[in-house]
Amino acid sequence: MKFQKLNSTHTKLIYDMSIQGATRAGVYVFAFHIHEELEKSIGNKMITFKNVFSSIGKESLWRKINSFLRLIVMEFIVFYGKKNDIFFFPAPEVPFSILLSKRKYIVTIHDLYSWKNSNKTTVFARFKNKLLPLIVQKAMYVATVSQFSKEEIIKYLNVKASDIVILPNGLDRRYTMNDDKHVISGLKNKKYILNVGSLEPRKNIEFLIDIFDLLKDKYYKDLKLVLTGGESWCTTNILHKINMSSYKKDIIILGNVELEALPWLYEQAQVMVFPSKEEGFGIPIIESLSQGTPALVQNNSAVKNFKEFGAIVMEDYDVLSWVNTIHEIIDNEVRIDKDLVFKVKEHFNWEKSAKVLVETIWTRK
Repeated sequence: MKFQKLNSTHTKLIYDMSIQGATRAGVYVFAFHIHEELEKSIGNKMITFKNVFSSIGKESLWRKINSFLRLIVMEFIVFYGKKNDIFFFPAPEVPFSILLSKRKYIVTIHDLYSWKNSNKTTVFARFKNKLLPLIVQKAMYVATVSQFSKEEIIKYLNVKASDIVILPNGLDRRYTMNDDKHVISGLKNKKYILNVGSLEPRKNIEFLIDIFDLLKDKYYKDLKLVLTGGESWCTTNILHKINMSSYKKDIIILGNVELEALPWLYEQAQVMVFPSKEEGFGIPIIESLSQGTPALVQNNSAVKNFKEFGAIVMEDYDVLSWVNTIHEIIDNEVRIDKDLVFKVKEHFNWEKSAKVLVETIWTRK
């Protein structure tokens, strides 16, 4: 990777927003907020590539067709801008047209879970993984969201540390302002534990169901489990596990929750339980902590580092240990200390990450 100092007057950033048509998970949250902050800070120095095709809300064959068309349309991004402009890809999707050209780009790799576990992902994801070495080799810089992911990229993709820039995820203003929160009427006055994220194998939802079942058996007959569960892949086993639960009527799958309602959903939860097997960051954790609600995580990947912000880190996947810890939190009405809430809100800031990206493009040599 080589970087020449660019003329800040003439160079523009071409921002690919194609991921908007693929997911509403953390990768999209990152793409949306970095774009939003760049619009404020560099305005006319940025050109946005908007993809007209989306698989969001689509099912079966129609979903696959739209996914394919979205990727085809991405190939036309190479015709945007001028020779010295820089492309920014907020997800590890880089069109062949860019790879075959001499255009400059920065690509974002959020984590390498599917790279390391190719048998636990989709056929399409496995194909994309095969391209990663070529994608990072041709990139000016690789962006990522945490020190954990940076170390993984160095280890598995042989990228120099100096060629990786960390752009941490932040908090939406809804989590930092004292605006009135949107109430989810069906959950008002309900006692529940919460999990925010996609219903996919990596999130370890089946383990969470075991935890919930034992909590109901031993302690709380009135407790609910609330899952947000945005669109994902390979949900069959998870849904089967839910249907097999003795307490399936107390498991509520909300699907994609509107952004305005999420702060209330976190705030009203007894605890946010996040037993994911691996994360490059873990946005739901900081969102939960920012609303004063304890977050329970496993001692792995990037999530273990949230301990300094108040997260409770479990040492192993032992159902009884998690149940006992949750029981203590609920019975003692544990909330996150106000100083830690303030620390989370101050530290995780989209504006800061966007500023780092701007500095990377226009001031690094």
